[in-house]
Amino acid sequence: MYGCRSRPARGPDAPVLDEVVRRWLAQHADLRLAGTRSTRQYGVYLERLEAWGARLGVPGDQVEELIFHAQVSADGNRLWSEQFLVESDPQGEALAALDDLHTAVGLLGLTTADAAEHPLQQLRKLIEGDPTRG
Repeated sequence: MYGCRSRPARGPDAPVLDEVVRRWLAQHADLRLAGTRSTRQYGVYLERLEAWGARLGVPGDQVEELIFHAQVSADGNRLWSEQFLVESDPQGEALAALDDLHTAVGLLGLTTADAAEHPLQQLRKLIEGDPTRG
């Protein structure tokens, strides 16, 4: 069709997990992902995109585009880039790092994972702000 843009036939793009998308996920999906280069967290993100995409009948990378454009529209153009003009989320970052640590300790074997479970739970309580819970 004349005047229509279409995607090249090359397969899906790798979804971007930037500050814009992270804001949308935290606000609308109760999913807080750290701004670190965690492969585990990126995997969680990809799984969520694929699940939503399956429900919508579109690839996950298109879901990411929808999320990005929705957040840009909500923020206005002033926040579309990763300028980190919004408050950081140190609690979310710490919880994400703790999740990564939990995964890494689990790779060391059952005995080590079992021994680390209680201290990791205590750290989670401290980070979440309620050291007496539990």
